Amino acid sequence: MEKKIGAIGAIALISLILGAAGLGLIYITTQSTELSPIEIMYIYEKINQSSTGKIWTNVDYSKIYSTPTVTWKNHTGLIISFEVQQGESVYLSFNCEFYLQGDGGGQKYLYIRFDIDGVITTTPEGTVSDNPGSGYVYGSFTLQDFPVLSHGSHNVTISIYGNYALNYIDDCSLLVQTFIP
Repeated sequence: MEKKIGAIGAIALISLILGAAGLGLIYITTQSTELSPIEIMYIYEKINQSSTGKIWTNVDYSKIYSTPTVTWKNHTGLIISFEVQQGESVYLSFNCEFYLQGDGGGQKYLYIRFDIDGVITTTPEGTVSDNPGSGYVYGSFTLQDFPVLSHGSHNVTISIYGNYALNYIDDCSLLVQTFIP
Protein backbone atom coordinates (compact mmCIF):
# COMPACT_ATOMS: atom_id res chain seq x y z
CA MET A 1 0.00 0.00 0.00
CA GLU A 2 3.00 2.29 0.46
CA LYS A 3 3.36 3.11 -3.26
CA LYS A 4 -0.32 3.13 -4.36
CA ILE A 5 -2.07 6.49 -4.53
CA GLY A 6 -5.77 6.79 -5.38
CA ALA A 7 -7.87 9.92 -5.68
CA ILE A 8 -8.08 10.43 -1.91
CA GLY A 9 -4.40 9.56 -1.56
CA ALA A 10 -3.59 12.14 -4.22
CA ILE A 11 -5.48 14.78 -2.26
CA ALA A 12 -3.61 13.74 0.91
CA LEU A 13 -0.29 13.96 -0.93
CA ILE A 14 -1.15 17.43 -2.27
CA SER A 15 -1.99 18.54 1.28
CA LEU A 16 1.29 17.18 2.60
CA ILE A 17 3.30 18.78 -0.20
CA LEU A 18 1.56 22.13 0.25
CA GLY A 19 2.05 21.91 4.03
CA ALA A 20 5.75 21.23 3.58
CA ALA A 21 5.94 24.05 1.02
CA GLY A 22 4.50 26.37 3.65
CA LEU A 23 7.47 25.48 5.83
CA GLY A 24 9.85 26.31 3.02
CA LEU A 25 10.94 22.71 2.54
CA ILE A 26 9.45 22.29 -0.93
CA TYR A 27 8.76 24.97 -3.49
CA ILE A 28 6.22 24.07 -6.19
CA THR A 29 4.53 26.53 -8.52
CA THR A 30 1.54 25.58 -10.67
CA GLN A 31 -0.72 27.50 -13.02
CA SER A 32 -3.80 25.66 -11.76
CA THR A 33 -5.07 24.96 -8.27
CA GLU A 34 -6.07 21.43 -9.29
CA LEU A 35 -3.47 18.75 -9.98
CA SER A 36 -4.29 15.42 -11.56
CA PRO A 37 -2.93 12.22 -9.99
CA ILE A 38 -0.50 11.98 -12.94
CA GLU A 39 0.82 15.50 -12.23
CA ILE A 40 1.19 14.65 -8.54
CA MET A 41 3.15 11.50 -9.34
CA TYR A 42 5.35 13.53 -11.73
CA ILE A 43 6.15 16.03 -8.96
CA TYR A 44 6.74 13.19 -6.50
CA GLU A 45 9.17 11.47 -8.89
CA LYS A 46 11.02 14.74 -9.68
CA ILE A 47 11.52 15.43 -5.99
CA ASN A 48 12.80 11.90 -5.42
CA GLN A 49 15.29 12.28 -8.30
CA SER A 50 16.87 15.19 -6.44
CA SER A 51 20.26 14.65 -4.86
CA THR A 52 19.32 16.96 -2.00
CA GLY A 53 16.63 14.85 -0.38
CA LYS A 54 13.76 12.44 -0.85
CA ILE A 55 10.07 12.12 0.09
CA TRP A 56 8.27 8.99 1.28
CA THR A 57 4.51 8.85 1.89
CA ASN A 58 1.97 6.37 3.13
CA VAL A 59 -1.81 6.61 3.48
CA ASP A 60 -4.15 4.32 5.43
CA TYR A 61 -7.92 4.72 5.70
CA SER A 62 -8.64 2.06 8.34
CA LYS A 63 -9.87 2.87 11.83
CA ILE A 64 -7.25 2.44 14.55
CA TYR A 65 -9.00 2.14 17.92
CA SER A 66 -7.32 2.86 21.24
CA THR A 67 -7.96 -0.73 22.27
CA PRO A 68 -6.65 -1.97 24.61
CA THR A 69 -7.03 1.25 26.52
CA VAL A 70 -4.29 2.93 28.55
CA THR A 71 -1.54 1.32 26.46
CA TRP A 72 0.42 2.51 23.42
CA LYS A 73 -0.77 1.02 20.13
CA ASN A 74 1.26 1.26 16.89
CA HIS A 75 -0.41 2.03 13.58
CA THR A 76 1.04 -0.95 11.69
CA GLY A 77 -0.65 0.04 8.41
CA LEU A 78 1.23 3.34 8.23
CA ILE A 79 4.89 2.31 8.52
CA ILE A 80 7.44 4.04 6.28
CA SER A 81 10.98 2.75 5.82
CA PHE A 82 13.39 5.48 4.72
CA GLU A 83 17.07 6.26 4.32
CA VAL A 84 18.95 9.27 5.74
CA GLN A 85 22.17 10.23 3.95
CA GLN A 86 25.14 11.87 5.65
CA GLY A 87 24.41 15.58 6.24
CA GLU A 88 20.62 15.31 5.74
CA SER A 89 17.93 16.42 8.15
CA VAL A 90 14.49 14.83 8.48
CA TYR A 91 10.98 16.28 8.49
CA LEU A 92 7.97 14.19 9.62
CA SER A 93 4.32 15.10 9.09
CA PHE A 94 1.29 13.07 10.21
CA ASN A 95 -2.35 13.95 9.48
CA CYS A 96 -5.55 12.14 10.48
CA GLU A 97 -9.14 12.44 11.57
CA PHE A 98 -9.87 11.66 15.22
CA TYR A 99 -13.09 10.55 16.91
CA LEU A 100 -13.83 10.59 20.64
CA GLN A 101 -16.97 8.61 21.48
CA GLY A 102 -18.61 10.11 24.54
CA ASP A 103 -20.93 8.13 26.78
CA GLY A 104 -21.81 10.83 29.28
CA GLY A 105 -18.97 9.70 31.57
CA GLY A 106 -15.65 11.34 32.28
CA GLN A 107 -13.22 13.01 29.92
CA LYS A 108 -12.10 11.02 26.85
CA TYR A 109 -8.68 11.58 25.27
CA LEU A 110 -6.12 10.33 22.75
CA TYR A 111 -2.37 10.93 22.81
CA ILE A 112 -0.55 10.65 19.49
CA ARG A 113 3.24 10.32 19.08
CA PHE A 114 5.75 9.30 16.43
CA ASP A 115 7.30 5.84 16.74
CA ILE A 116 10.80 5.93 15.22
CA ASP A 117 12.75 2.68 14.93
CA GLY A 118 10.49 1.02 17.51
CA VAL A 119 10.88 3.81 20.09
CA ILE A 120 7.84 5.93 20.89
CA THR A 121 9.03 9.54 21.09
CA THR A 122 8.12 11.67 24.09
CA THR A 123 8.00 14.91 22.11
CA PRO A 124 6.22 16.08 20.18
CA GLU A 125 3.02 14.66 21.58
CA GLY A 126 -0.41 15.53 20.29
CA THR A 127 -3.40 15.42 22.60
CA VAL A 128 -7.06 15.51 21.69
CA SER A 129 -9.72 15.45 24.40
CA ASP A 130 -13.31 16.34 25.08
CA ASN A 131 -15.08 18.02 27.97
CA PRO A 132 -16.60 15.46 30.36
CA GLY A 133 -20.09 14.56 29.20
CA SER A 134 -19.77 16.41 25.88
CA GLY A 135 -20.63 13.37 23.78
CA TYR A 136 -19.20 12.68 20.34
CA VAL A 137 -16.19 14.83 19.29
CA TYR A 138 -14.29 14.65 16.00
CA GLY A 139 -11.85 16.71 13.99
CA SER A 140 -8.58 16.88 12.09
CA PHE A 141 -5.19 16.43 13.66
CA THR A 142 -1.62 17.19 12.51
CA LEU A 143 1.67 16.29 14.18
CA GLN A 144 5.04 17.47 12.81
CA ASP A 145 8.65 17.01 13.89
CA PHE A 146 12.27 17.49 12.82
CA PRO A 147 13.89 14.56 14.67
CA VAL A 148 17.68 14.31 14.80
CA LEU A 149 18.49 10.93 13.24
CA SER A 150 21.78 9.28 12.34
CA HIS A 151 22.49 8.49 8.71
CA GLY A 152 21.24 5.05 7.67
CA SER A 153 17.93 3.17 7.48
CA HIS A 154 14.99 4.07 9.71
CA ASN A 155 11.30 3.20 10.17
CA VAL A 156 8.55 5.50 11.36
CA THR A 157 4.87 5.13 12.22
CA ILE A 158 2.41 6.57 14.73
CA SER A 159 1.39 5.29 18.16
CA ILE A 160 -1.82 6.20 19.96
CA TYR A 161 -2.83 5.96 23.60
CA GLY A 162 -6.40 6.47 24.75
CA ASN A 163 -8.64 5.94 27.74
CA TYR A 164 -11.80 4.76 25.96
CA ALA A 165 -12.07 1.72 23.68
CA LEU A 166 -14.27 3.46 21.09
CA ASN A 167 -11.86 6.36 20.47
CA TYR A 168 -10.08 6.06 17.13
CA ILE A 169 -8.16 7.73 14.33
CA ASP A 170 -8.65 7.14 10.61
CA ASP A 171 -7.92 8.59 7.16
CA CYS A 172 -4.26 8.86 8.14
CA SER A 173 -1.34 10.08 6.05
CA LEU A 174 2.33 10.11 6.93
CA LEU A 175 5.13 11.94 5.13
CA VAL A 176 8.88 11.71 5.61
CA GLN A 177 11.17 14.18 3.85
CA THR A 178 14.96 14.29 3.97
CA PHE A 179 16.70 17.51 2.97
CA ILE A 180 20.01 19.32 3.14
CA PRO A 181 19.59 22.23 5.59
